[in-house]
Amino acid sequence: MKVRQQQQDIPVCTLDDLRQADGVIFGTPTRYGNMTAQMKQLIDSTASLWLKGEMEGKPAGVFTSTGSTHVVRRLPCSP
Repeated sequence: MKVRQQQQDIPVCTLDDLRQADGVIFGTPTRYGNMTAQMKQLIDSTASLWLKGEMEGKPAGVFTSTGSTHVVRRLPCSP
């Protein structure tokens, strides 16, 4: 079975999903030191939510993983 067929039932996050959520956690593998194109597309599409303040006050978290043993990147975290 091909990967696309295996993943066809996985829902795709929409702006309405983010708008209705009580909080969010984003996770992505890294590819060549960057997030996946799908994650970047989602984050880039959220400008309208931020400009309207619809994400304000929602708890949020992020995580990432990579397969490289030679690159260490630390993300700044705010309290």
